[in-house]
Amino acid sequence: MKGQARDRVRRVRVTDPIAAASGYDYADAFELRLAGPDRCAPEEWVRAGVDATPAWIKRIAGNADGLGSARIVESDAGVVVLEDSDPLMETVMVGRNVEPERRVLTTVLRFRRPLLTRLVWAFVGILHRRTARRVVAGGLRPGERRGGPVLERPDRREDRP
Repeated sequence: MKGQARDRVRRVRVTDPIAAASGYDYADAFELRLAGPDRCAPEEWVRAGVDATPAWIKRIAGNADGLGSARIVESDAGVVVLEDSDPLMETVMVGRNVEPERRVLTTVLRFRRPLLTRLVWAFVGILHRRTARRVVAGGLRPGERRGGPVLERPDRREDRP
């Protein structure tokens, strides 16, 4: 994804009720304000954003096929909640249509091996924060049409390192 949509994504304070309900070792949230009402359910824009992520980043994350082993625990018109775990951490990702023209993607991590995970996250976290901006803007064209966002196909040329 290129252009205007990603430029309108900003990091915001973590306020999602799922993150607030339990403790975490790391959490972040990214917000996108849209020009018109969002016609995509959160599961749609999360999938589109993950699909648009370059393949080399997915390989580093250990999920060359995108969402990989992530399990959808809730999905409706307002929210999608995905959970995943590996030997280092448990991950919860929440995509939420907070308002008709506002999306928020929240990521919550609970470390299983805190010392090792902090060392790994110091590097992987940089990629995560760049990729989260792409995910929250998933399914949008750089120039939105009137009447709201339109799903697009990811540009496969971005898959090259």
